[in-house]
Amino acid sequence: MKQFATTLHFYSPKAYDYVREKFYLSLPHPQTIRKWYSSISADPGFTVAAFTALKSHVAERKEAGKDTVCSLMMDEMYIHKQTEFGGDQIHGYVDIGSGEIENVIGTQALVLMVVAINESWKIPIAYFLINSMTGTERANLIRDSLVRLCAIGVRVNSLTCDGPFQNVAMITALGAKLDIFDMRSFFLHPIYVILDPCHMLKLLRNVFSTVGFLVREDGQQIMWKYIEELHKLQKKEGLHLGNKLKMAHIQWRNQKMKVNLAAQLSYP
Repeated sequence: MKQFATTLHFYSPKAYDYVREKFYLSLPHPQTIRKWYSSISADPGFTVAAFTALKSHVAERKEAGKDTVCSLMMDEMYIHKQTEFGGDQIHGYVDIGSGEIENVIGTQALVLMVVAINESWKIPIAYFLINSMTGTERANLIRDSLVRLCAIGVRVNSLTCDGPFQNVAMITALGAKLDIFDMRSFFLHPIYVILDPCHMLKLLRNVFSTVGFLVREDGQQIMWKYIEELHKLQKKEGLHLGNKLKMAHIQWRNQKMKVNLAAQLSYP
C-alpha cells in the first residue's frame, strides 16, 4: 500500500486525490507521504537510500539469473559560495560525510554516479562538498565506493571522469597509467579508466584554436587557419561542402560548453 500510494502521488497528485476520495479516504493523507519522503537523508557523503535500492535491484536480477554491471562516473560542479542556517546546522562548509565539517566554505560538489551498462538506468550514490581535493584523496573515495558497491553485488567495469590534473593524479594513485608511451588504462580486476569523450573533444578544440596548429605523427601540421578560411569561402560562395561549419564554431569561446560545436568541428 505504501509503495502504491507513493508511486501514484509521484506521477499525479490530482489522480491521487481522486482515488483517495473515491475509496473513502483509504489512502494516506498527502502530508503523510511528504513525511515518508523527508525521512531520506540528503546530507553529503554516501547516500544510504541509493545503496539500499541498488541492493534490492541486485537481488531481483540474481533471481532472474542476471548480473548488475555498471560504470562508476565522477564529476564535479561549481556551486554558489555561501552558507545557510538550516534550523540546527549551518550548511555550505566543506563536508565529505565523515561527521567532521571544516571551517572552509565549499566551492564544488563532487558527485559519484552509477550507470548501468546492461540496462537503462542511473543513480547517484554520493556527493561531497569540497573546496579542493588531491588526487590521493579522490582515489580513496573511489576505492571506498568500489568496496561498497562490491559488497552489495554490483560489478563495476569502468571509471569515467574528465581530465583535470587532480583526476589524472587520482588515476595514477589507483594504479592505472595514461602515459602514451606506457599505457595501462585499467586497475584492479580490471576496472578500465575512460576519460569523458565530450570533455576531451572540447579540450582538443581549445588547444587547436589557441595554439593554432596540431602536428601529426608524420610531422605534418594541421592548421587552425584552414578552418577559418574554409568558413570564409563557404560563406562567400553560399555553399556548404557537406559540413556544419559556421561562425559559432570559429568563435567557440562564446559557447565553449557546447559539446556539439566541438564534435562538429572535429568531424566536419
